[in-house]
Amino acid sequence: GKSVWIAVQVFGKPVSACPAIDADLKASIDNAKKILAEMEAELQAKKAELDAMEAKYGDAYNQRVNEYNALVQQYNTLLEQTRLQTNEYNAEVAAFNSCAQPD
Repeated sequence: GKSVWIAVQVFGKPVSACPAIDADLKASIDNAKKILAEMEAELQAKKAELDAMEAKYGDAYNQRVNEYNALVQQYNTLLEQTRLQTNEYNAEVAAFNSCAQPD
């Protein structure tokens, strides 16, 4: 039946004091992964088409090879860009997590 006072001292900082994680960067990475998956499926289809061609020479074959190689180059460029963006995003997450961790 007695009143008791409890004192609490909180040592912390608000999450808003930590560096922000770029949500647009995450959305860009997710979109790039979707495009990469679509491109990979298209590459597999083009590769199967090339493998199925009887004549492995001539204008038609060379044109398809050139189309395949152009798509591979686009895929590799987007893959490298996505890898760099992912590294940047992971660094942002690590900085946020480091800041948000209690001491």
